[in-house]
Amino acid sequence: MQTLDSQIDRLNRYLKSLHHKAVPAAYASAMNKSLARIRTRLVRGVSKREKIPAKHIRKRVFIRRATARTLRGRLSIYVEDIPVISLLRDQTPTTGRKRRIRAAGRVYHNAFIRRPQKSKGRGKPHVFQRQSTARYPIAIQKIAIDKPVKAVTPVVIRRVMRHVHPRLLRHELRYRIDKHVR
Repeated sequence: MQTLDSQIDRLNRYLKSLHHKAVPAAYASAMNKSLARIRTRLVRGVSKREKIPAKHIRKRVFIRRATARTLRGRLSIYVEDIPVISLLRDQTPTTGRKRRIRAAGRVYHNAFIRRPQKSKGRGKPHVFQRQSTARYPIAIQKIAIDKPVKAVTPVVIRRVMRHVHPRLLRHELRYRIDKHVR
């Protein structure tokens, strides 16, 4: 049987170890799980708004994980327009009189697929659309995702951090405390 002083000393050491190791680790784990939820919901929201497959948006959202030392995670979003060519199944150049391309629920009239002239035929093919009946000007067709990302991001972050993050943090703390108590 341990003396009362040795038990108090042991519990004191246990509380210090919890304070210095378990609490930061629990916070970092809860933050990383929250960031993963935010990423998922953000991708789904933008995908649904713009009618674009989620895989094209998921490629543009990155997470820098929190650690017990830094306690800070980061969600980065590469908000650049998505080229229409990446949404097409068949990316072969169009020929003949059929000058209409359908992608992501949109129809591009007077459009065609070619490789950019500057690359001398070695670049990636793109969907071009004539701006008038004349030969020029033409423009590469892209789908802008900056507005939906700016609209969805704050709502998703606020919702997850208010409702999900505290629950995850409680779970992580209980898990670590129970692990040490046994």
